[in-house]
Amino acid sequence: MGEAKVPLSKADLSGTILPRVNQVARAAARFLGFRELLKKEVEGKGLDELLEEERFQRILIGGLRRDLTLAPNSLARFYQLIYGVKYDFNELVARIKGGARSLADAAVNLTAQVADELLAGTVEKLVRDVLTAARNVMAVAGRVLGDRHYEREAVELKPSYEQAIESGEEGVKVFEELLEASLSTSPNYCEPMFGVLSLYRIPWFYAVKAYPGITTRKVYLNYATTVEYLDFLREKLGWTEYFVPEVPGESVRRRFTIMGYEEGSLGKALVRLISACWSLLDHLAREKLSYGAGERLLEPFGLRLEPESYKYVRRALESLSGVSNLEAPFKHGLYARAVGYTGKYPYNYYYALGERIFDRTLPVPCCYYRGRVKGLTVDGKPLPDLLRYMAPQMYLGIATMEREGDEYIFVFYSR
Repeated sequence: MGEAKVPLSKADLSGTILPRVNQVARAAARFLGFRELLKKEVEGKGLDELLEEERFQRILIGGLRRDLTLAPNSLARFYQLIYGVKYDFNELVARIKGGARSLADAAVNLTAQVADELLAGTVEKLVRDVLTAARNVMAVAGRVLGDRHYEREAVELKPSYEQAIESGEEGVKVFEELLEASLSTSPNYCEPMFGVLSLYRIPWFYAVKAYPGITTRKVYLNYATTVEYLDFLREKLGWTEYFVPEVPGESVRRRFTIMGYEEGSLGKALVRLISACWSLLDHLAREKLSYGAGERLLEPFGLRLEPESYKYVRRALESLSGVSNLEAPFKHGLYARAVGYTGKYPYNYYYALGERIFDRTLPVPCCYYRGRVKGLTVDGKPLPDLLRYMAPQMYLGIATMEREGDEYIFVFYSR
Protein backbone atom coordinates (compact mmCIF):
# COMPACT_ATOMS: atom_id res chain seq x y z
CA MET A 1 0.00 0.00 0.00
CA GLY A 2 1.14 3.54 -0.71
CA GLU A 3 1.55 6.31 1.80
CA ALA A 4 -1.54 7.97 3.23
CA LYS A 5 -2.83 10.83 1.09
CA VAL A 6 -1.84 14.45 1.78
CA PRO A 7 -2.89 17.67 -0.01
CA LEU A 8 0.63 18.41 -1.29
CA SER A 9 4.21 17.41 -0.66
CA LYS A 10 7.30 19.50 -0.06
CA ALA A 11 8.36 18.55 -3.59
CA ASP A 12 5.00 19.81 -4.92
CA LEU A 13 5.63 23.14 -3.24
CA SER A 14 9.21 23.64 -4.38
CA GLY A 15 9.08 21.74 -7.67
CA THR A 16 5.65 22.64 -9.07
CA ILE A 17 3.87 25.46 -7.26
CA LEU A 18 6.67 27.98 -6.77
CA PRO A 19 8.12 27.56 -10.30
CA ARG A 20 4.63 28.23 -11.71
CA VAL A 21 4.28 31.26 -9.48
CA ASN A 22 7.61 32.51 -10.79
CA GLN A 23 6.45 31.85 -14.34
CA VAL A 24 3.22 33.81 -13.97
CA ALA A 25 5.04 36.66 -12.23
CA ARG A 26 7.54 36.92 -15.10
CA ALA A 27 4.80 36.70 -17.72
CA ALA A 28 2.81 39.47 -16.02
CA ALA A 29 5.93 41.66 -15.66
CA ARG A 30 6.78 41.06 -19.32
CA PHE A 31 3.25 41.97 -20.47
CA LEU A 32 3.27 45.20 -18.46
CA GLY A 33 6.81 45.99 -19.59
CA PHE A 34 5.86 45.48 -23.23
CA ARG A 35 2.89 47.81 -22.85
CA GLU A 36 5.06 50.47 -21.18
CA LEU A 37 7.67 50.22 -23.96
CA LEU A 38 4.92 50.37 -26.59
CA LYS A 39 3.57 53.51 -24.93
CA LYS A 40 7.04 55.06 -24.88
CA GLU A 41 7.60 54.37 -28.59
CA VAL A 42 4.11 55.29 -29.81
CA GLU A 43 2.66 57.91 -27.46
CA GLY A 44 2.27 61.32 -29.09
CA LYS A 45 4.15 60.34 -32.26
CA GLY A 46 2.86 61.35 -35.66
CA LEU A 47 0.99 58.56 -37.42
CA ASP A 48 2.81 59.35 -40.68
CA GLU A 49 6.18 58.94 -38.94
CA LEU A 50 5.19 55.65 -37.30
CA LEU A 51 3.84 54.16 -40.54
CA GLU A 52 7.26 54.51 -42.11
CA GLU A 53 8.37 51.51 -40.03
CA GLU A 54 7.07 48.06 -40.93
CA ARG A 55 6.74 46.98 -37.28
CA PHE A 56 4.36 49.86 -36.57
CA GLN A 57 2.47 49.37 -39.81
CA ARG A 58 1.56 45.90 -38.54
CA ILE A 59 0.54 47.25 -35.12
CA LEU A 60 -1.46 50.21 -36.43
CA ILE A 61 -3.04 49.02 -39.69
CA GLY A 62 -2.26 45.29 -39.83
CA GLY A 63 -5.33 43.58 -41.30
CA LEU A 64 -6.68 46.65 -43.13
CA ARG A 65 -8.93 45.39 -45.93
CA ARG A 66 -9.59 46.82 -49.40
CA ASP A 67 -12.85 48.33 -48.18
CA LEU A 68 -10.80 50.23 -45.55
CA THR A 69 -12.16 48.30 -42.60
CA LEU A 70 -10.12 46.23 -40.18
CA ALA A 71 -10.64 42.47 -40.28
CA PRO A 72 -12.22 41.27 -37.00
CA ASN A 73 -9.12 39.17 -36.26
CA SER A 74 -6.63 41.77 -37.47
CA LEU A 75 -3.40 42.49 -35.62
CA ALA A 76 -4.31 46.19 -35.40
CA ARG A 77 -7.60 45.34 -33.70
CA PHE A 78 -5.79 43.05 -31.27
CA TYR A 79 -3.50 45.90 -30.24
CA GLN A 80 -6.49 48.21 -29.86
CA LEU A 81 -8.34 45.84 -27.54
CA ILE A 82 -5.52 44.32 -25.48
CA TYR A 83 -2.91 47.08 -25.36
CA GLY A 84 -5.04 50.20 -25.94
CA VAL A 85 -3.31 51.44 -29.10
CA LYS A 86 -5.53 54.06 -30.69
CA TYR A 87 -5.64 56.91 -33.16
CA ASP A 88 -8.35 58.58 -35.24
CA PHE A 89 -8.94 55.67 -37.58
CA ASN A 90 -12.14 57.15 -38.99
CA GLU A 91 -10.32 60.34 -39.96
CA LEU A 92 -7.56 58.33 -41.64
CA VAL A 93 -10.13 56.42 -43.70
CA ALA A 94 -12.02 59.62 -44.58
CA ARG A 95 -8.83 61.19 -45.90
CA ILE A 96 -8.00 58.14 -48.01
CA LYS A 97 -11.51 58.14 -49.46
CA GLY A 98 -11.23 61.89 -49.98
CA GLY A 99 -8.34 61.44 -52.37
CA ALA A 100 -5.15 61.54 -50.29
CA ARG A 101 -2.23 60.72 -52.59
CA SER A 102 -0.75 58.16 -50.20
CA LEU A 103 -1.22 56.57 -46.81
CA ALA A 104 1.54 58.82 -45.46
CA ASP A 105 -0.30 61.94 -46.66
CA ALA A 106 -3.54 60.71 -45.10
CA ALA A 107 -1.77 60.21 -41.76
CA VAL A 108 -0.29 63.73 -41.50
CA ASN A 109 -1.16 65.52 -38.22
CA LEU A 110 -2.74 62.40 -36.73
CA THR A 111 -1.18 61.06 -33.54
CA ALA A 112 -1.20 57.66 -31.85
CA GLN A 113 -1.44 56.79 -28.18
CA VAL A 114 -1.65 53.83 -25.79
CA ALA A 115 -4.78 54.58 -23.80
CA ASP A 116 -5.45 53.51 -20.19
CA GLU A 117 -9.18 53.19 -20.64
CA LEU A 118 -11.97 50.75 -21.38
CA LEU A 119 -10.92 47.16 -22.19
CA ALA A 120 -7.16 47.64 -22.26
CA GLY A 121 -7.14 49.61 -19.02
CA THR A 122 -9.06 46.88 -17.21
CA VAL A 123 -6.74 44.19 -18.58
CA GLU A 124 -3.70 46.13 -17.39
CA LYS A 125 -5.15 46.55 -13.87
CA LEU A 126 -5.93 42.84 -13.60
CA VAL A 127 -2.43 41.90 -14.82
CA ARG A 128 -0.95 44.23 -12.19
CA ASP A 129 -3.05 42.45 -9.57
CA VAL A 130 -1.61 39.12 -10.75
CA LEU A 131 1.95 40.47 -10.56
CA THR A 132 1.36 41.90 -7.06
CA ALA A 133 -0.12 38.59 -5.83
CA ALA A 134 2.71 36.53 -7.35
CA ARG A 135 5.40 38.77 -5.88
CA ASN A 136 3.73 38.48 -2.49
CA VAL A 137 3.82 34.67 -2.74
CA MET A 138 7.55 34.78 -3.50
CA ALA A 139 8.24 37.20 -0.66
CA VAL A 140 6.38 35.02 1.86
CA ALA A 141 7.94 31.84 0.43
CA GLY A 142 11.40 33.32 0.80
CA ARG A 143 10.69 34.12 4.44
CA VAL A 144 9.08 30.85 5.55
CA LEU A 145 11.33 28.58 3.48
CA GLY A 146 14.51 30.52 4.24
CA ASP A 147 15.28 30.92 0.53
CA ARG A 148 16.69 34.34 -0.34
CA HIS A 149 16.31 33.63 -4.05
CA TYR A 150 12.54 34.05 -3.77
CA GLU A 151 12.91 37.18 -1.63
CA ARG A 152 15.22 38.75 -4.24
CA GLU A 153 12.82 37.83 -7.02
CA ALA A 154 9.96 39.48 -5.15
CA VAL A 155 11.93 42.72 -4.78
CA GLU A 156 13.58 42.84 -8.19
CA LEU A 157 10.80 41.58 -10.47
CA LYS A 158 9.16 44.65 -11.97
CA PRO A 159 7.47 45.41 -15.30
CA SER A 160 10.14 45.16 -17.98
CA TYR A 161 10.62 44.16 -21.60
CA GLU A 162 14.35 44.04 -22.10
CA GLN A 163 14.53 44.25 -25.89
CA ALA A 164 13.38 46.48 -28.70
CA ILE A 165 10.01 45.84 -30.33
CA GLU A 166 11.01 44.38 -33.67
CA SER A 167 7.70 43.06 -34.99
CA GLY A 168 3.98 43.38 -34.40
CA GLU A 169 3.72 39.68 -33.54
CA GLU A 170 5.72 40.18 -30.33
CA GLY A 171 2.70 41.59 -28.49
CA VAL A 172 0.68 38.50 -29.39
CA LYS A 173 3.41 36.19 -28.09
CA VAL A 174 3.70 38.15 -24.82
CA PHE A 175 -0.07 37.89 -24.33
CA GLU A 176 -0.11 34.15 -25.09
CA GLU A 177 2.64 33.56 -22.52
CA LEU A 178 0.57 35.44 -19.93
CA LEU A 179 -2.51 33.31 -20.67
CA GLU A 180 -0.57 30.04 -20.43
CA ALA A 181 1.15 31.03 -17.19
CA SER A 182 -2.11 32.18 -15.58
CA LEU A 183 -3.86 28.94 -16.53
CA SER A 184 -0.97 26.91 -15.10
CA THR A 185 -1.82 28.16 -11.59
CA SER A 186 -5.49 27.17 -11.77
CA PRO A 187 -6.72 24.27 -9.61
CA ASN A 188 -8.53 23.10 -12.77
CA TYR A 189 -5.17 21.91 -14.12
CA CYS A 190 -2.67 22.00 -11.25
CA GLU A 191 -3.29 19.28 -8.65
CA PRO A 192 -0.97 20.75 -5.98
CA MET A 193 -2.79 24.09 -6.29
CA PHE A 194 -6.05 22.25 -5.68
CA GLY A 195 -4.41 20.80 -2.57
CA VAL A 196 -3.70 24.34 -1.36
CA LEU A 197 -7.25 25.49 -2.12
CA SER A 198 -8.84 22.47 -0.42
CA LEU A 199 -7.38 23.56 2.94
CA TYR A 200 -8.58 27.16 2.66
CA ARG A 201 -11.39 26.70 5.20
CA ILE A 202 -12.34 23.17 6.23
CA PRO A 203 -13.59 21.26 9.31
CA TRP A 204 -10.94 19.11 10.97
CA PHE A 205 -13.07 15.97 10.72
CA TYR A 206 -13.27 16.28 6.94
CA ALA A 207 -9.66 17.34 6.45
CA VAL A 208 -8.37 14.13 8.04
CA LYS A 209 -10.97 12.08 6.17
CA ALA A 210 -9.85 13.50 2.81
CA TYR A 211 -6.17 13.49 3.74
CA PRO A 212 -5.39 10.76 6.33
CA GLY A 213 -1.69 11.50 5.97
CA ILE A 214 -2.10 14.86 7.73
CA THR A 215 -1.80 13.07 11.10
CA THR A 216 0.51 10.20 10.09
CA ARG A 217 3.03 11.38 7.51
CA LYS A 218 6.39 13.02 8.06
CA VAL A 219 8.21 15.56 5.89
CA TYR A 220 11.93 15.54 5.23
CA LEU A 221 12.95 19.19 5.16
CA ASN A 222 16.59 18.27 4.51
CA TYR A 223 18.91 15.30 5.04
CA ALA A 224 19.03 15.95 8.80
CA THR A 225 15.59 17.34 9.61
CA THR A 226 12.23 15.57 9.69
CA VAL A 227 8.99 17.08 10.94
CA GLU A 228 5.42 15.88 11.36
CA TYR A 229 3.30 16.66 8.31
CA LEU A 230 0.87 18.74 10.37
CA ASP A 231 3.79 20.86 11.59
CA PHE A 232 4.86 21.32 7.96
CA LEU A 233 1.40 22.70 7.14
CA ARG A 234 1.44 24.98 10.17
CA GLU A 235 4.98 26.30 9.80
CA LYS A 236 5.28 26.57 6.01
CA LEU A 237 1.73 27.24 4.81
CA GLY A 238 0.30 28.86 7.94
CA TRP A 239 -2.56 26.34 8.28
CA THR A 240 -4.06 26.71 11.75
CA GLU A 241 -7.28 26.90 13.77
CA TYR A 242 -9.73 29.47 12.42
CA PHE A 243 -12.65 28.59 14.68
CA VAL A 244 -12.65 26.42 17.80
CA PRO A 245 -16.06 25.67 19.37
CA GLU A 246 -16.33 26.43 23.06
CA VAL A 247 -17.47 23.02 24.27
CA PRO A 248 -16.17 20.54 26.85
CA GLY A 249 -14.40 17.45 25.59
CA GLU A 250 -11.20 17.70 23.57
CA SER A 251 -12.23 15.14 20.95
CA VAL A 252 -15.53 16.90 20.15
CA ARG A 253 -13.86 20.31 20.17
CA ARG A 254 -11.16 19.07 17.81
CA ARG A 255 -13.58 17.32 15.49
CA PHE A 256 -15.58 20.47 14.78
CA THR A 257 -12.67 22.92 14.72
CA ILE A 258 -12.51 24.84 11.45
CA MET A 259 -9.01 24.99 10.00
CA GLY A 260 -7.72 27.65 7.61
CA TYR A 261 -4.80 29.86 6.58
CA GLU A 262 -3.80 32.69 8.84
CA GLU A 263 -3.34 36.21 7.44
CA GLY A 264 0.14 36.78 5.99
CA SER A 265 0.76 33.06 5.43
CA LEU A 266 2.04 31.32 2.31
CA GLY A 267 -1.25 29.41 1.99
CA LYS A 268 -3.26 32.64 2.07
CA ALA A 269 -0.92 34.26 -0.46
CA LEU A 270 -1.30 31.30 -2.85
CA VAL A 271 -5.09 31.41 -2.60
CA ARG A 272 -5.03 35.12 -3.43
CA LEU A 273 -2.86 34.43 -6.47
CA ILE A 274 -5.33 31.80 -7.70
CA SER A 275 -8.11 34.35 -7.29
CA ALA A 276 -6.15 37.10 -9.10
CA CYS A 277 -5.43 34.79 -12.04
CA TRP A 278 -9.07 33.72 -12.14
CA SER A 279 -10.21 37.36 -12.20
CA LEU A 280 -7.97 38.06 -15.20
CA LEU A 281 -9.01 34.90 -17.05
CA ASP A 282 -12.70 35.42 -16.22
CA HIS A 283 -12.56 38.96 -17.60
CA LEU A 284 -10.88 37.85 -20.83
CA ALA A 285 -13.48 35.10 -21.24
CA ARG A 286 -16.57 37.17 -20.39
CA GLU A 287 -15.89 40.68 -21.65
CA LYS A 288 -18.00 41.62 -24.66
CA LEU A 289 -17.01 43.97 -27.47
CA SER A 290 -20.47 45.55 -27.35
CA TYR A 291 -23.55 45.50 -25.15
CA GLY A 292 -26.13 42.76 -25.49
CA ALA A 293 -25.30 39.53 -27.30
CA GLY A 294 -22.05 40.80 -28.81
CA GLU A 295 -18.85 38.88 -29.42
CA ARG A 296 -16.57 38.09 -26.50
CA LEU A 297 -13.25 39.91 -26.34
CA LEU A 298 -11.06 37.07 -27.64
CA GLU A 299 -13.50 35.27 -29.94
CA PRO A 300 -12.42 37.10 -33.13
CA PHE A 301 -8.91 35.81 -32.53
CA GLY A 302 -9.95 32.18 -32.32
CA LEU A 303 -10.05 31.96 -28.51
CA ARG A 304 -13.33 31.01 -26.88
CA LEU A 305 -12.54 30.66 -23.21
CA GLU A 306 -14.89 29.43 -20.53
CA PRO A 307 -14.58 31.62 -17.41
CA GLU A 308 -12.02 29.80 -15.29
CA SER A 309 -13.71 30.16 -11.90
CA TYR A 310 -17.09 29.22 -13.37
CA LYS A 311 -15.55 26.10 -14.91
CA TYR A 312 -14.12 25.17 -11.51
CA VAL A 313 -17.42 25.66 -9.64
CA ARG A 314 -19.43 23.85 -12.30
CA ARG A 315 -17.11 20.83 -12.12
CA ALA A 316 -17.20 20.90 -8.33
CA LEU A 317 -21.01 20.81 -8.28
CA GLU A 318 -21.04 18.00 -10.84
CA SER A 319 -18.70 15.96 -8.64
CA LEU A 320 -21.02 16.47 -5.66
CA SER A 321 -24.22 15.52 -7.46
CA GLY A 322 -23.60 11.81 -6.98
CA VAL A 323 -22.90 12.01 -3.24
CA SER A 324 -25.20 14.79 -2.03
CA ASN A 325 -28.77 15.90 -2.64
CA LEU A 326 -27.46 19.48 -2.31
CA GLU A 327 -30.21 20.45 0.10
CA ALA A 328 -28.94 22.28 3.18
CA PRO A 329 -30.39 21.35 6.60
CA PHE A 330 -31.27 24.98 7.43
CA LYS A 331 -33.58 27.41 5.72
CA HIS A 332 -31.31 29.89 3.93
CA GLY A 333 -31.18 32.85 1.57
CA LEU A 334 -29.55 33.48 -1.80
CA TYR A 335 -26.00 34.66 -1.29
CA ALA A 336 -26.45 37.62 -3.64
CA ARG A 337 -29.00 39.09 -1.24
CA ALA A 338 -26.36 39.01 1.49
CA VAL A 339 -23.99 41.23 -0.51
CA GLY A 340 -26.55 43.73 -1.78
CA TYR A 341 -28.57 44.57 -4.84
CA THR A 342 -26.51 45.10 -8.00
CA GLY A 343 -29.09 46.01 -10.60
CA LYS A 344 -29.73 42.41 -11.62
CA TYR A 345 -31.97 39.85 -10.03
CA PRO A 346 -29.62 38.14 -7.55
CA TYR A 347 -30.01 34.50 -8.47
CA ASN A 348 -26.59 32.86 -8.72
CA TYR A 349 -23.58 34.67 -7.32
CA TYR A 350 -21.25 31.73 -7.22
CA TYR A 351 -18.71 31.59 -4.47
CA ALA A 352 -15.14 30.44 -5.06
CA LEU A 353 -12.45 32.30 -3.13
CA GLY A 354 -14.88 35.15 -2.56
CA GLU A 355 -17.66 36.92 -4.43
CA ARG A 356 -17.51 36.46 -8.17
CA ILE A 357 -19.55 37.50 -11.14
CA PHE A 358 -23.32 37.04 -11.60
CA ASP A 359 -24.29 33.91 -13.51
CA ARG A 360 -27.62 32.15 -14.02
CA THR A 361 -26.41 28.92 -15.61
CA LEU A 362 -25.23 26.94 -12.58
CA PRO A 363 -27.60 24.08 -11.67
CA VAL A 364 -27.69 25.04 -7.97
CA PRO A 365 -27.66 28.59 -6.54
CA CYS A 366 -25.16 29.95 -4.07
CA CYS A 367 -26.76 30.50 -0.65
CA TYR A 368 -25.92 31.69 2.83
CA TYR A 369 -26.92 31.50 6.45
CA ARG A 370 -25.89 34.16 8.99
CA GLY A 371 -26.12 33.68 12.73
CA ARG A 372 -24.52 33.72 16.18
CA VAL A 373 -22.53 30.66 17.16
CA LYS A 374 -22.65 29.40 20.72
CA GLY A 375 -20.92 26.12 21.48
CA LEU A 376 -22.07 23.75 18.77
CA THR A 377 -25.21 25.68 17.86
CA VAL A 378 -25.89 28.54 15.48
CA ASP A 379 -28.98 30.51 16.48
CA GLY A 380 -29.96 27.47 18.53
CA LYS A 381 -29.72 25.08 15.56
CA PRO A 382 -27.20 22.20 15.44
CA LEU A 383 -23.96 23.49 13.95
CA PRO A 384 -22.60 19.95 13.26
CA ASP A 385 -25.51 19.31 10.86
CA LEU A 386 -24.60 22.37 8.81
CA LEU A 387 -20.86 21.61 8.87
CA ARG A 388 -21.41 18.02 7.76
CA TYR A 389 -23.43 19.32 4.82
CA MET A 390 -20.91 22.02 3.93
CA ALA A 391 -17.72 20.00 4.47
CA PRO A 392 -17.45 18.42 0.97
CA GLN A 393 -18.06 21.85 -0.58
CA MET A 394 -15.47 23.47 1.71
CA TYR A 395 -12.97 20.81 0.63
CA LEU A 396 -13.67 21.79 -2.98
CA GLY A 397 -13.24 25.49 -2.21
CA ILE A 398 -16.80 26.54 -3.07
CA ALA A 399 -18.15 27.01 0.46
CA THR A 400 -16.82 28.81 3.50
CA MET A 401 -17.45 30.06 7.02
CA GLU A 402 -16.46 33.68 7.68
CA ARG A 403 -16.57 35.80 10.80
CA GLU A 404 -18.59 39.03 10.54
CA GLY A 405 -18.54 40.98 13.81
CA ASP A 406 -20.17 38.80 16.48
CA GLU A 407 -21.80 36.58 13.87
CA TYR A 408 -20.66 34.06 11.26
CA ILE A 409 -21.80 33.81 7.68
CA PHE A 410 -21.91 30.35 6.13
CA VAL A 411 -21.75 30.34 2.30
CA PHE A 412 -22.63 27.17 0.38
CA TYR A 413 -24.62 25.77 -2.53
CA SER A 414 -28.12 24.43 -1.99
CA ARG A 415 -31.37 23.95 -3.85
